[in-house]
Amino acid sequence: MARRSEYDTGKAAGPLKVPVAATPWAHHAGLVLAPDASPGRWSRRAVEAMDVAAILSGSETHRC
Repeated sequence: MARRSEYDTGKAAGPLKVPVAATPWAHHAGLVLAPDASPGRWSRRAVEAMDVAAILSGSETHRC
């Protein structure tokens, strides 16, 4: 199975192993950069570079 080249907010949560609601929250909180591939979509490189620990700690604090 081929790996995705672009991820929307829901699909980015899968490889990061974070709750689906955590990805858009992290974007709005400034923990991850704005989507870089197209409107509302991150490139695979951007998703792989996201700080999972920061996303998880922030989402648990704010109960996504």
